[in-house]
Amino acid sequence: MFKKILIALLILAFLPATINAQWISLDSKSTSNTPPKVSILSDDNNSTVIKVEISGFDLSRFSSDGKSFHSADLLTDIFTTKPGYPELPHIAKVLAIPDNASISVEVLETSKVQTFKNIHIQPARESWIEGEAETSYDENTNAYKSSAIFPEEYASIEKPSVFRDFRIARLSVFPIRYLASKNEIQAISSITIQEDTPFRYIYSIN
Repeated sequence: MFKKILIALLILAFLPATINAQWISLDSKSTSNTPPKVSILSDDNNSTVIKVEISGFDLSRFSSDGKSFHSADLLTDIFTTKPGYPELPHIAKVLAIPDNASISVEVLETSKVQTFKNIHIQPARESWIEGEAETSYDENTNAYKSSAIFPEEYASIEKPSVFRDFRIARLSVFPIRYLASKNEIQAISSITIQEDTPFRYIYSIN
């Protein structure tokens, strides 16, 4: 029995330890933990205008391997995954687009930027195989010393591909961005974007 308890304690000792978690409100009208809302404002043969409203985000603090980190969560279960770079939540949609049509995205409007200081966002980790030991939180030195905001853009769209007879593209929106050199989150409560090709949703990633 003692051996089992000791093994359990050792396992817990190597797991990230959550210290606290709180909801950071970005919208004075919203007080509850609510995921982002995506609305289509207009849609015609030339373009589609989309508005994303963000009520806030969860901010957790935890420690791993003797280091203290913060984790931000938009309640979308989608995060940036470049190993060593800040792991940030975002909104993603997979769109079906016409054959041979070009595609681009433009930010039309954002709300006022809100800044949150003294936040050390965790780095994305290398992937691991289920059953093996999880990889550690290793920071890319250049990324965490950079004075450039990450991600660089509020919205991006990937190169189209074909999936089950549909031509698709993944649209990503980043209402939370990070200035690593200052340990600073910059967040917005709404963003309106225009996509220059009419589309329809295949499925949402949220």
